[in-house]
Formats: sequence, C-alpha cells, structure tokens
Amino acid sequence: MVKNISAGNVNNRLRKLSELKTNCTFSMVTGKYKDYVNAHKEFAKEAIKDFELTKQAKGMSINKVPLFSKLGMKMLKCWFLEKFRIKTPAEKELNKLAKYDRFINSKNAKKS
Repeated sequence: MVKNISAGNVNNRLRKLSELKTNCTFSMVTGKYKDYVNAHKEFAKEAIKDFELTKQAKGMSINKVPLFSKLGMKMLKCWFLEKFRIKTPAEKELNKLAKYDRFINSKNAKKS
C-alpha cells in the first residue's frame, strides 16, 4: 500500500515533530518532569511513524549549562528520574531505531 505523501503533509509532520522535540527540552529545562515524560511519550509515538523525517526535525538545543546552578539542578533531576523510568513500547522502538541508525552510519563511515 502506497501512502499519499504531499509536501504539505510532510511539512506539517516535520513541524509537529520539531514542536514535540522542543517541548521535551523546554520541560526538562523548567524542571517539570511530568510534562517532560508526556512530551517524550508523544514524541516517540510520532517519531516511530517516520524515522527518516524525525532525523530532520530540529528542536531547541542546550549547549552548556553549569551543573551547580538552578537550571543545572532542574535538568539533573529530570535526567536522573528519566534514567530509572520504565519506558513505553514506542520509546523502546525509537531507541532501537536510533541505535540501528548509528550502527549503520558507523559502518558506512569505516568503509569510506
């Protein structure tokens, strides 16, 4: 079955993925763990539908944050809780796709 893919549909999905990625980062920076978890779950659901499009999605990025600051402590709390959280099946699938993509890219880099 061939999907009807139009430029508008791709742009809308790319915009939505970028928005969800930004929501994940923003909720982590603000220290709202429940919002972070919900945003991450939604992002994973959308990301596994089209992984190639997910790699193109740009979101808010954080380069350097001092650990012993309010912002750093809020982010550390989210990272720590995320480490021990039970992941949903969509998040597990997204993790597998990302690992496989890194594996393929590393193989291609070694061949060149």
